[in-house]
Amino acid sequence: MPPAHEEKSFWERYWWTIPVGCLAIVALPICCCGGLIAGLIGYTGALDPYRLAVERVRASPEVIEALGEPIETRWTHQLELKIDNDEARLRIPLVGPKGEATVRGRADRRQGQWALTELTVRLDDGGEITLIPEQDAEPDSSG
Repeated sequence: MPPAHEEKSFWERYWWTIPVGCLAIVALPICCCGGLIAGLIGYTGALDPYRLAVERVRASPEVIEALGEPIETRWTHQLELKIDNDEARLRIPLVGPKGEATVRGRADRRQGQWALTELTVRLDDGGEITLIPEQDAEPDSSG
């Protein structure tokens, strides 16, 4: 008669789940944080038009006079940053001690560098400060 087959205990059958589970508990947060950091690093290039516009606004004496200092941005639903290939459109809410405003602008990427092509600050009182005028439409050369 063949020897009776002894059934292994639960722990003998599934001992490997403990080290794998511990490894997963440690590795999952590390992978998530790494992915988040990599995503943010990739996204910072898209923030260049935003940064350029805010720097230009904060350096403008006219805007400083209208809004006061410091001029802060608001991360609300009104913030817009749309990037299509090498063109960006932006709308950035601003607030200062004297009032609020919205920056509207456009930027183009040429040879990997962003440059503002249009930048206007619309004050809540209805006034407007043009920092970079809208490019005039090119005349039709079809003659």
